[in-house]
Formats: sequence, structure tokens, C-alpha cells
Amino acid sequence: MSEVNASDTRPITSIEDVYDTYLGAGDNAKAGVEVELAFFDPESADLNTMTVCQNKVVKNAANTACGNNFIRNEPTSEMLEVGSIASKPEQLGKVLKDTQKRIECLTQKAADIGLKRSYFQHLPDNTAKQPLANLMDVDRYQAFFGPPRDDMQGVAAYFSVCKSNQVSVSHKNADHMLENIRRLYVLSPFLFTVLDNSAPFNEGQAFTGNPGMHHRASLGGRGGVPPYVFSAKSGEEYIKNHIDHVMNNPLFVYYNEQGKLIRIPSGEWLSFNDLREKGLNTATNYFFSESILWPDVKIAALKDPKGEVINHRYEARMIGVGMHQHQTAAI
Repeated sequence: MSEVNASDTRPITSIEDVYDTYLGAGDNAKAGVEVELAFFDPESADLNTMTVCQNKVVKNAANTACGNNFIRNEPTSEMLEVGSIASKPEQLGKVLKDTQKRIECLTQKAADIGLKRSYFQHLPDNTAKQPLANLMDVDRYQAFFGPPRDDMQGVAAYFSVCKSNQVSVSHKNADHMLENIRRLYVLSPFLFTVLDNSAPFNEGQAFTGNPGMHHRASLGGRGGVPPYVFSAKSGEEYIKNHIDHVMNNPLFVYYNEQGKLIRIPSGEWLSFNDLREKGLNTATNYFFSESILWPDVKIAALKDPKGEVINHRYEARMIGVGMHQHQTAAI
């Protein structure tokens, strides 16, 4: 789940204020992979999942061993995410070798304290409530799901149960992004199916479908296929429609003047446009609103070392986790 720079107080008053961050990387377009891995204790009677304390130990050990802070947290403690380097398409082999090295490093550090990587892209015996009882002590995750709002139970279950790979590309230009996003959406039923690695159980019950597709239904207008993907007549129109979507995305938390997260009561929503009345139409809240859109192909920010957004990428999210999926999907 993307992090946001909570101190970026620049006012965003129109589409033009952020439009240039979507224009692409030109000939310097790159691609990378993120892999979400779940861990459990194979010796415990109930196959207990990795705890918050174990998560911190494994994450720190892996980052120390391989450097570059390539291991990142997700909301719940049983999961850690591997982030690869990013390189140009002709250097994809380098990206794949780097990803595999990092996966092996993380898996070994987990094994060192008696944990095993899940055989599947999920933990098929876990209900959604089990991982959610072990949230990481990160302000954002606590505001989201500590505990989930009554009307956010389905979204919380999605993040609790579903693990995936994400392949990201920093597009060359707006038309290049739209062309490739459309292709991914057309292929998404096949990618969901061919790259699936789920057990015939989900949340402890027999289940013969795709858990990722099943739980994504709870995302509503935050997920699926935004209608403007196929109605836009150009990359420019697509970007403008996306920015409008971000500005009208219903928020359940937002950042106040001091950069603190404010949780909105269950049943109430505020969009970025609503925050204009409070003088909180800041870059922080704009990019936060963008970060909580989770369609099957997501547009996500690219940041400089200071955390400021300098560009964007598109991210394919319908990819299961297994022995080969991160490599197959990247190719």
C-alpha cells in the first residue's frame, strides 16, 4: 500500500496543478515488481501466522542482509512485501534476478526464526478477522483498520485475505499509458486465471473461485475497471478523467493541518473536493486520495528521495503469488 508524504501542504486547486506528474518518463521508462508474501509457523498447532514482533525481526534482518530497505510492511503482520529494482525493458533479466534474490533473502530470514512462506498466495485457513487482529503499528494502517469502520468491513477483508504481485511500468507518455492499461484490462480475466495460486479453500471454507476476484468486488468504485478507461479518446483525456476520479473519491480518513490522520465516522465520507471548504485541498490529501483507489490496474505515484511526487506509473494488480508468477507477469 503506497505511502504518502504527510507534510506536502501545497494547495491543489485544479487539474493543471497535478497534470504534469502524469506525463511519463519518455525514453527513460522503467519497470519493476512487488511481491507480497505471507508467513506462518509450521510447528504451531493452529499454524499461527507471523506476529507483529516477528514481522519486525524478519524485516530488519532481511533489510540489513541485502540492503536498500527493499522489504516493506503491509497493513497486517503476517505479510511482508518485496520491492525490486526498476530498470528499462531491455534489462528485465536484471530485474527478475534481483527480485528472486530478495525473495530468497526474506524467506531465509523468516526461516531463521522458524517461519515458513505460505504455499499459496493467501493463508487459506485464516478468516479476515485473524490477520486484522494483528495490525502493524503504523498510523495509516491503524486509522484504516483499527478496527475497520462498519461500512469498510469488505475492504478490510480484501487487504487481510488477498496477497498479490504488482508489476509497475513508468510509461513513456500519456497515450502509451492508456494503450497498455487498456490491454491489461482486456487480458485481466486471463491473467487472473493463469497466474492464480490459491488453494481450493478461502477463509477456512471450501472455495472453488479466485479469492482475489471475489474480495475485489467489495471495493466498488475504488476497484474494478473505471468507465473512462474505454471511453477516453486520448491519453490526455484519460489522465484528466483519472484526476477528476481522485478528486471525487470518497475518503474515510484525511490529513489535517498538522499532517495528522483524521478518521471519519462510519457512514460519513468526504472527498478531496469536499476538503476545499476546510482549506485542506493539499497535495498530501490529493495523493492520499489517489493511493486509496485500487482498480485492477492502478495509477500510482513515483516519488523522489524526499517523498515528493515527481511522476506516475501504472501497476498491474491481478497477479497471484507463487513460484513463477512474479517472473511470468513481469515478462
